[in-house]
Amino acid sequence: MGKSKNTRYYNKFKWHSVSGCDCKWCKYYRGKKRGCVLEECCCAEERAEAYKRERENRKAAADRKKRMEIDHDAGCYE
Repeated sequence: MGKSKNTRYYNKFKWHSVSGCDCKWCKYYRGKKRGCVLEECCCAEERAEAYKRERENRKAAADRKKRMEIDHDAGCYE
């Protein structure tokens, strides 16, 4: 017997979050006083991608909120 086709995988990893790219989680970071061992951050690409994604998500959320307010205002005056 093989795996069931109805198996679900929860919490699949999709991408890093901004808080997940913080230096305190890096294996090369030695604390506030001693800093990082590396001269260049090894997580720079992931961090830049996470910041970009968060900006896009916040912009999209603000646009949705603005559209909802406009729709609500239009509905009140009909």
